[in-house]
Amino acid sequence: MLARKLASVAASPALGDAHIRSLLQKLGTLVHRWACRRRKRINGGSFGKDLCGMCAIASAELFRRLEGLRISDLCILVHDTGKYGHCFVGADRYAVDLTAAQFRKPGIAAVDVRPHDKAATVLRAWQPTHKVRSVQQLIELQTELGWPRRMIPRETVEANLDRAKGADATPLRATRKRRRDHVACVSSSRCQGKRQHGKQRRRQRDPQCRAGGDGAPVDPPERN
Repeated sequence: MLARKLASVAASPALGDAHIRSLLQKLGTLVHRWACRRRKRINGGSFGKDLCGMCAIASAELFRRLEGLRISDLCILVHDTGKYGHCFVGADRYAVDLTAAQFRKPGIAAVDVRPHDKAATVLRAWQPTHKVRSVQQLIELQTELGWPRRMIPRETVEANLDRAKGADATPLRATRKRRRDHVACVSSSRCQGKRQHGKQRRRQRDPQCRAGGDGAPVDPPERN
């Protein structure tokens, strides 16, 4: 449903203010869910439920999805003090923060969309010190400023998952499928083993069928 709406928006000549805010809220919620599902698989899986440290990755993903739409002044805004940094998306006259839950401040939503002028008065982290116009520029800026490597997005969406380590690198569906196959294989082996064991025990109890397993009767051993 959202994909159809985005396609229609991309084909439309212009967007009204109310439509832009609604679109940013819905698309921001979609990308926020995307980030929550992948927070344990991206860059080693070291991000918490509030997505602290994942602001640049989430902002880059939202920026990619907004690039094809007719939104003016689309950019990624960076606040960096040398000891602390934060990223969020600028679209038209709005600031969109997908990881705002980390600030734990009343009145701030997990996906926060508000005008730039009002955002700057609420949080210091929403006062940008840098502005970039592409994900590649964001990567270069973060590298120059010395941001940790795990907080820097990759050039493509799929490449973000390449940094996962160990079992986290395997998609969840594939892991579950392997587990189901393993359980089925073990169960089948156990059942087969029980059947064979049961046949052996029956052969031992039956004096007419003790040897070979072919069912041929044998003479009882002579006693001295």
